[in-house]
Amino acid sequence: MLYDEAVTIFRDITHPDFNLDLFHPIFMKAAWKAYRDIECEHVLADKFQSIINPLFDALFIENGGYMYDVTNEINNLFPNTQQTEQFLNNTFHIILNLYIKSFYGVSGGWEKIIPFANAIEYFITNITDQNNKDKSHFLFQHSVIASLEILRHKNKDITLYNTYCGVPIQYEAQVIESNRQGVLIKAHPIQNTAAVLQNGIHLLKNEYLPYNIYASVTPKYMKGERYLELYDFKKLETSFFQRTSVRVHPPKPFVLEVIHNAVHLKLNIFDISLGGVATTSKHNYTLGNSIEATLYFPTEIIGETHGIKGYFVFTSSYEEGKKYHFKMNPTRQQEFYLSKYIARRQQEIIKMLRDEIV
Repeated sequence: MLYDEAVTIFRDITHPDFNLDLFHPIFMKAAWKAYRDIECEHVLADKFQSIINPLFDALFIENGGYMYDVTNEINNLFPNTQQTEQFLNNTFHIILNLYIKSFYGVSGGWEKIIPFANAIEYFITNITDQNNKDKSHFLFQHSVIASLEILRHKNKDITLYNTYCGVPIQYEAQVIESNRQGVLIKAHPIQNTAAVLQNGIHLLKNEYLPYNIYASVTPKYMKGERYLELYDFKKLETSFFQRTSVRVHPPKPFVLEVIHNAVHLKLNIFDISLGGVATTSKHNYTLGNSIEATLYFPTEIIGETHGIKGYFVFTSSYEEGKKYHFKMNPTRQQEFYLSKYIARRQQEIIKMLRDEIV
């Protein structure tokens, strides 16, 4: 059984003699009793309800809550996982007993009772297993999809983000529909094209999405239009959205010559901005932090001006070699030529995306 299968079972427990609205206060009382029976430092009833209410919604109501955060809140109620497991076992023992009684006098019922019991066991096992990566993954997927469905229901847009050849692409988009595996969105044609070419897209956090998120993308065609199916969501911790200057990738290989005293390096330009340049090489060079150097760009980028003063910042891994990052301190004239090149290259990249629009 997978997590999303378990959640589907929780949301399919109703029958003619079972009212979900009446079930809610019973669930809350059962959880409160189970909680008070455990020896730990108890929170106040209002605080407890603020944690358990979202659990009920996330389990039993479609698009009812952010399960990833809900389960963390429940784990935080107790000093160890044994007590968390005891709390959940006792709560769901009461619930399962009442649920079985609701079928009294009703023919059949085992086709719902048995899957419900199995789903309870799966849920408790996974929520208390801190080392279960699959649990965390499925919890997060469910939570993101639920949040996006809430945005769809409220008719609110989401903000998408890509960097294509270094150029930031950011537009609003609409959530069209959702299912257990992902969501379908309608994006701006340029954003749509960038996402398809890169097989992924970023969703910027908002009041319903507490994190910046990366999603895999598959195009879907309906009535002559291309939509995007988003799935396999991942939480991002990076702050690349706050980049203050545009970085563009050259359209072809360019060599940057770096001169520092007797050292003369020839590196491949990866991307360039007004404030810095990233280069690549298959060779592993040892460069001291903040060493000053003179950077010589090809004439196609900066014209016939002299070398730009700069300094080495850090090294990072890149494919089969290394990436070397430099900060630059250009003169006004050099900055003018760099600005012209970056603006021209940015327009070329946008045109490339427009030409790819189907």
